[in-house]
Amino acid sequence: MMHCPAPRRRGWSGLCVVAATVLAGCTVLRAPAEDTYVGPEAVTDPGPRIGSATTQSETAEAAAAAPTAAPADTADEKTGAAADAATASGEGAAGKAESLDEPPAADVGSAIERFRPPAPLKLGKDQALALTIDAARLLVLENNQSLVVERLRPPIAATMEDVAAGIFDPLVTAEIGHGRTQGELLSAEGDRHTFDTDAVLGEAAVEQTLPTGTTVRLEAGSEIDDESDVRQWIRSRVGLMVSQSVLRGASRPANLARVREARLDAIASTYQLRGFAEALLGQVETAYWDCVLAKLQLEIAERAKRAAEARLKTTAQRIDAGTLSESERVAAEAAVARREQRRRNAESQTEMMRLRLLRLLNPPCAQKWQRDVVVERPPLVPNTPLDNVEDHVRTALASRPDLNQARLQVKRGELEVVRTRDGLLPVLDLFATVGKSGYAEHLDESWKNLDSNDYDMFMGVRTQFPLRNRSARAQYKQAMLTKEQTVEALENLEQFIQMEVRTAFEEVRRATNQIEATRITLDLRQRAYESEVERLKIGRSTTLDVVRAHRDLLDSQDAVAEAKIDYLKAVVNLFRVDGSLLVRRGVEAPGAEPVEAAP
Repeated sequence: MMHCPAPRRRGWSGLCVVAATVLAGCTVLRAPAEDTYVGPEAVTDPGPRIGSATTQSETAEAAAAAPTAAPADTADEKTGAAADAATASGEGAAGKAESLDEPPAADVGSAIERFRPPAPLKLGKDQALALTIDAARLLVLENNQSLVVERLRPPIAATMEDVAAGIFDPLVTAEIGHGRTQGELLSAEGDRHTFDTDAVLGEAAVEQTLPTGTTVRLEAGSEIDDESDVRQWIRSRVGLMVSQSVLRGASRPANLARVREARLDAIASTYQLRGFAEALLGQVETAYWDCVLAKLQLEIAERAKRAAEARLKTTAQRIDAGTLSESERVAAEAAVARREQRRRNAESQTEMMRLRLLRLLNPPCAQKWQRDVVVERPPLVPNTPLDNVEDHVRTALASRPDLNQARLQVKRGELEVVRTRDGLLPVLDLFATVGKSGYAEHLDESWKNLDSNDYDMFMGVRTQFPLRNRSARAQYKQAMLTKEQTVEALENLEQFIQMEVRTAFEEVRRATNQIEATRITLDLRQRAYESEVERLKIGRSTTLDVVRAHRDLLDSQDAVAEAKIDYLKAVVNLFRVDGSLLVRRGVEAPGAEPVEAAP
């Protein structure tokens, strides 16, 4: 059961509860009033941070307080530059790009810190959870379990950039081995004799592949040969091997495509987190106002039942006095039964809304499912004129996280085209090997003899090309079609968002007009009900007529409550679909920077 305190006047200078970090990289800032309509032109810098020293336990205790708290290479290079620009647009979430010769890792971990469980709420065993709308916002951002899961996506996605860039890391190898050979040799004189050879080989090398398609290998090692009939002989060698791709693998943008794709995926994950947080905030506000509405309807149903019981008692007295017919008792008793049915439905609805709200808030307290929830009455809804719908549309086209994700997908598709186009080329590599050797009977002397005239040198060309190359052709065709699909999907999403924003805007306007219309209807039905009561007293009406008038009055009372709540929910939905809900509620989260559309 939820209890609703008496209405009161409030000041809305900011959030009623001061909190520390509430979302990975999210900080509660100043927020406008829930009962004040704020147009898109007010979506600016949310202002200085507050509550930076407040702990989560303090926030949780404040949330549980009583509701009196204050409220082809040129083209390839262009594609690579586009990916870098996309990275720069999201550098607040994914880190500033470093030199592409050493592909950077997206710095998502610094913006999305690991979840830290909040301290439990200090509530008594039977103490109710008192909530304002602002406290509900803070609790859901701190404690919602689904949000805890979603916050891990950006750090996971950020690791994939290191995975992709790992192919450019230097590789150190070392090898040591021992071998023995026994065989026969035929001398020039035709004599046969056997031999035994022991060989020990040791080698170390450093190898690195560069984004330019160059592979460099530096190696050094020694080989010891010890035959049974000759002296031990040691060879030490230092060598350098360089290989350069000329066709396939020579394009730097193609070689870095996987790294840039992983970087875009890491940035996209921050927009995904922002979209989830925005949707979650909209859900909890909607659930909160649904709880308020359910409580108001329960109060209306309880008052209606008491009025029906009083009417039944009066009717029974008048029947006993002989001023009313016995048939009037049936209508009065039926009215009591219907009012009880209505009360039970409202009570069940209230309980379901309480459970739904608790599931979203996930308050860190014992026996949370058994906790009563105390909510506020809805604030007075001002008659504030709406802003131009085009302002909301422009805000949505710049701020919607799903739209920014779609734009990143287009950029990712361009990178995939660059990468797969490189696969159409044949393999043509130039390679060269040069080395210096030293020979001696002892290991240290062999290394000292490296400055002798003994050397080796080898160079050549390596080529490879499948005759039909069907796999590479299919991958390139798939990349082209996928890119075209993402471009069309982006345009489709833009159209859908415009329709969604305009529909939400119209719903706010309809809900605003509905408030006044339901109030007028309520006044008329109130007078009609009072008139029927007076007519019954003088014998010119029946109990059934009074019951009907009272039923119409109850419907109007419900309609007035629903109209006010519908308006508040419609405003929340409008702010959600235009992508400005987090900013308007004073929540700073990663993914706020718009992504520029691909040319």
